[in-house]
Amino acid sequence: MQNLSSLNVIDCNNLKYVSSFATAKSCLIKLKELKVSTCSVLEEVLAITDLQEEEDGSLEKILLPQLKSLDLDDLPNLKRFCKRPCELETLVTSIELTGEGSEHEEAECGTEEPLFSEMVALPGLEDLYLNKLAVKKLWADQIPATSYMQNLSRLQVNNCYNLKYVSSFATAKSCLIKLKELKVSTCSVLEEVIVITDLQGEEDGSLEMISLPQLKSLNLDDLPNLKKFCKRPYELETLVMSTELTDEGLEHEEVEFGAEEPLFSEMVAFPSLEDLYLNKLVVKKLWADQIPATSYMQNLSSLDVMDCNNLKSMSSFAAAKSFLIKLKKLQVFSCSVLEEVLVITDVLGEDDGSLEKISLPRLKSLNLDDLPNLKRFCKRPFEFETLATSTELIGEGSEHEEVEFGIEESLFSEMV
Repeated sequence: MQNLSSLNVIDCNNLKYVSSFATAKSCLIKLKELKVSTCSVLEEVLAITDLQEEEDGSLEKILLPQLKSLDLDDLPNLKRFCKRPCELETLVTSIELTGEGSEHEEAECGTEEPLFSEMVALPGLEDLYLNKLAVKKLWADQIPATSYMQNLSRLQVNNCYNLKYVSSFATAKSCLIKLKELKVSTCSVLEEVIVITDLQGEEDGSLEMISLPQLKSLNLDDLPNLKKFCKRPYELETLVMSTELTDEGLEHEEVEFGAEEPLFSEMVAFPSLEDLYLNKLVVKKLWADQIPATSYMQNLSSLDVMDCNNLKSMSSFAAAKSFLIKLKKLQVFSCSVLEEVLVITDVLGEDDGSLEKISLPRLKSLNLDDLPNLKRFCKRPFEFETLATSTELIGEGSEHEEVEFGIEESLFSEMV
């Protein structure tokens, strides 16, 4: 069966693995498409059954050079694509018990090992679809210099309810560098898409930003715990503040730095991103109010934001000049607390009159739907001021009453 190019395995509920490691080298070497779906007890796709090769170190990695598409769907017991050598062993640890000598406990090596490892190289893989898996990691945090999945162009991760992040920062530089489409949906504990695990790089300042130069479409959907796409360095630290308590000396309180940081930061650049779809997220900001001189998302042409019920505004005025200048379509639906689409945060520019209007010259379609708290598209300058009026009260001198100027201003103004 050496010319097999397409393999679908569906509803085989007694199957613990698809192929042995040795068989895969003969039968799957020309495989172009592999789909494994709804196999309730499947634990691995490829299983190493030759323990002798394991023990004497003669086991070599396997290459599936022609595999273009891999679909792993509804496999609740899948632990990994293929076990790494150390995962076939157990680690014996000694635990000293008071007055009872020692007790030996067997711990499986690599219980939180990633779905994919360097044991199987997929150099031609372009499409990866993962749905309803219980794995906690997709890739190792640190990978070999030569990536085993360096041509991935489309990645979908859906309903992976144990996944806290999609990729480490280091792995993304190898495995996601040619990505064109990324969709992550309904992963209930996911906190970040890309996570920085290299704390040493953080501390010595050697950590550089990452660019996903070919990514054109990004879809983040129904991720109730997503905090940000990738943490910025200082967000990995906590700030210790001293609070003086009367007659009780000092108490230290740890405060997380950047608790209201935006979803996107300059740590990851998307120079080719055109389509951005955000749905059912709990973030309070999409972008920072002030951005770098060189924008990291300057080619955005379509933006959909739906059911983001902590979002009070879409973008700062300054950020919009970089991110939204090429926008052709904008849809904002069902964001219950949204008050403005663009918000002016540069109060200094307001005061000294240096704030200029913004033009969205390519915007063809604008859809604002089910936004019960929307007041305006963008505030005009005078709406940031208050008018002090004096009201003479009999026998009580005068009292100043502040009246907000422009309360009944129109949805659209000349600012945009």
